[in-house]
Amino acid sequence: MQIIIICNNIIENNLIYNDLNLSESKIRLPIINKLKDTAKNIALLSLLTDTNAIYSSQNASNMLFAKTLAKRINKDVYSSDKFADEKIGNLKNQDLKDVYFMQEHDFNIRLTGGESLNEVGKRVNDEIEHIVNLSNLKKVVIFTHKRAFLGYLINILQPSYTLDDNLVIEYDDNVIYDNSKNDIDIYRLTFNNGNLDYIEKIIY
Repeated sequence: MQIIIICNNIIENNLIYNDLNLSESKIRLPIINKLKDTAKNIALLSLLTDTNAIYSSQNASNMLFAKTLAKRINKDVYSSDKFADEKIGNLKNQDLKDVYFMQEHDFNIRLTGGESLNEVGKRVNDEIEHIVNLSNLKKVVIFTHKRAFLGYLINILQPSYTLDDNLVIEYDDNVIYDNSKNDIDIYRLTFNNGNLDYIEKIIY
């Protein structure tokens, strides 16, 4: 079984579009067009043609991506809050980048009303395990977020750090997670008999 993880990292002015009911009038036109173009490009990926099921967080842009793909391959979309982005909580006077940095060195740190990376990883892992146990599926696409997938990765792999003390995760001698800024990150997870067999980052 293959699970294709698509992490949506498109932001503007540090605002992440998480509201499922967010109207287009509230998003600047360049971002609307960028989201629509990205959705079309993702839907055309040959990697996704033989997808059996599509899951998505309830994030507005992720649902756009999922529905665009679903229309092309004639599948339904299953929304799941388990694939939502990390809940940050109350920043108070703290900078978001500083909070991220602290959380990437202590996976149990969380702000008031927020989640730790370990908590994020548990909910993502639980949902992926549920999907893997659906034996009738051969390929599943999941639209989620970089921080959500990071939570999953730190639960199953051993993180390390660069000389600049930034978190990095490798698998089979390849870097699959770092702090690089990409609009979209795509990963392929291969499972055999319910167990994770291989992870690779797909060049998009």
